[in-house]
Amino acid sequence: MKFQYPGLTVYLFLSQDIETTSLPIKSLEYDEQGVNKPSTRAFLSGTTLLDNHHEGNRLYAPLKGKQGVYGVLEVIAPADLFFPKKEINFISQLAKVAGKAIENTTLIQNSNRLVTDLRLINETSRQLNSNLNVCEIIKLLKGKIAERCKYSQIGIIHKANNDSVVQILEGSTEYFYTEAGTALVNDLFGKVTSKNDGLIKGNYADGVLQFRSLMAVPMQYAGVSRAMIVLLHEKPYYFTFESFKIVQALIGHSTLALSNTILKEKLEHAAITDYLTKLHTRAYLDDRIKEHMEVGKMGSLVLFDIDDFKKINDHYGHHIGDRVLVQVANILCESIRSHDIAARWGGEELAIYLHECNISDSEIVASEFLRK
Repeated sequence: MKFQYPGLTVYLFLSQDIETTSLPIKSLEYDEQGVNKPSTRAFLSGTTLLDNHHEGNRLYAPLKGKQGVYGVLEVIAPADLFFPKKEINFISQLAKVAGKAIENTTLIQNSNRLVTDLRLINETSRQLNSNLNVCEIIKLLKGKIAERCKYSQIGIIHKANNDSVVQILEGSTEYFYTEAGTALVNDLFGKVTSKNDGLIKGNYADGVLQFRSLMAVPMQYAGVSRAMIVLLHEKPYYFTFESFKIVQALIGHSTLALSNTILKEKLEHAAITDYLTKLHTRAYLDDRIKEHMEVGKMGSLVLFDIDDFKKINDHYGHHIGDRVLVQVANILCESIRSHDIAARWGGEELAIYLHECNISDSEIVASEFLRK
């Protein structure tokens, strides 16, 4: 174009973001002010427009393909130079050729992307069927989303059936553990989980000024949404509609596996946990002691009994006795190391198993617990 018309200035108005600085590209504007501009009118109408401007005469030729318009070619001539009809027709035809080339390239790119996305989803589905735990599923999902959508922050949010507080699951990035992140989650959760299609914003500034682009997708299971994934990025309009759709697909394929795994782990935890004190059951304690006796060097089992517990139940009622049991169990948990095991031995009897601990050290631990 520059070789044919060396005295003219040429720009391209494109309908999609192009990450390049080597071409004279401008963005089409679709707001109320931009829709009246000749470049936008040429794009929307698909017809070539002339605009006599005090800074020069301008020609706007749409880049048309068979399936749509992909942009506008702007040609600026000096104020004393007008476009002959022959040249207008030539530039319009040139713009059409360019439009078809853009369309063909776009179709090829879309086809390649769809193939890549399909492979990504199939690979994700295959890996989800390999008996992963919750942390492994979240790690897998984060990695797959990152392959297609380069986020700055990601939050995996969940709310239990009867819980009024949302839970930020392990695997979420640091922002979601801040006060601002928690406020954002609380604001979004109801809005996103009540919809089936999620939310994408390119200029989000409601309380999260450092993040302009936001994508939030609900995780639906059996028609109910109790979880969502939120992606954030500092740049405005960073997430594309195509990336939004693939994230939806990845989350849709992962939701069933994640929901089932969360339920499975809850059931497994309930099977080894005393419902009242939340300590481990005696059966679990016995199994762990047997395992440790085969591989460990030493260990100590300490039993505790609450004095006059029957009198507490008889005088104050069993509900008060239960509160006493829970309080003692909490103190017991605070008195041991993270790798030791606390359990309800039976009734008002509690027990702890201290790994690699001799009799003298176990007596010290028991004495400290009794003083509390």
